[in-house]
Amino acid sequence: MNLPVASWRLPDLTYPFPPQIHPHVEAGEAHLLAWVEGEGLVTTQRELGAFTRTRFGELVAREFPAATAEGLLVACEIYAWHFVFDDRFCDEPEEGSDTVDCPCRRYRSCGVRGVRAGPYGRHPSIRRSA
Repeated sequence: MNLPVASWRLPDLTYPFPPQIHPHVEAGEAHLLAWVEGEGLVTTQRELGAFTRTRFGELVAREFPAATAEGLLVACEIYAWHFVFDDRFCDEPEEGSDTVDCPCRRYRSCGVRGVRAGPYGRHPSIRRSA
């Protein structure tokens, strides 16, 4: 049974630890935006705007508040690459496409090496990640 989102009730969540965030969160966010543009992971102003609103740098900074500054940047890049890849290739197969051989299935089952062998393996960020 699918309920409309407006009717969902989220439970109150409490955590036994205080919230923390990496002190270089804004530098991580700025680095990440430049990195996704420079790598060609976002190619339009619309994509860049949508990516900017997600604030992946803040997500990573909250997950790794004690990381080194360099570690924060690397984690930001890894998270961004995975999310962009998932959004671009894994959300829904195109009508009539062979879902058995879609890039996402290979990525999820074989890691980045499975994608590298396919038609999207020419992208520089995929070659470097393998």
